[in-house]
Amino acid sequence: MKFIKFSQSLKSAFVLVILAFMWGCGGGGGSTPNDVVSTVASVSVVRSSNTEYVIQGNNLVGVAAVELVVSYDSTTLSSPTVTNGGLFPGALFAANPQFTPSSIKIAFVSATDMSGTGQLAKISFASATGSGTVSIVSANTINSKSEQVPVTF
Repeated sequence: MKFIKFSQSLKSAFVLVILAFMWGCGGGGGSTPNDVVSTVASVSVVRSSNTEYVIQGNNLVGVAAVELVVSYDSTTLSSPTVTNGGLFPGALFAANPQFTPSSIKIAFVSATDMSGTGQLAKISFASATGSGTVSIVSANTINSKSEQVPVTF
């Protein structure tokens, strides 16, 4: 009697294993693979014209504050003006275009976490005597809990 119950349980388990193999367990059997997509938060400089540059934020998630230091070639570019790019319209925005003779400090602060991809700020120079360079020297981001949010630049 015990042998018959054991035999039926064994048959049931065997049938379940066969069904699992027939349906597939993920990437095989004609199913589509589940590729892992890595989205790294980043901040970059995009040149719009000879005198205008855009600070672009990409894949920013859960960010309550952003602090950037942007360097520029003061031998070819002069008199920078910084405006809000509109990615985080509800955030407080501040810029110091004369942080040093060849760098700008830009900051955004919000009481809540923000996410998105788009223009953080626009930098316009009054004059350009050549093709100057603009680059991000440092980028710091934190969330509303004051925890560091990783970002590349």
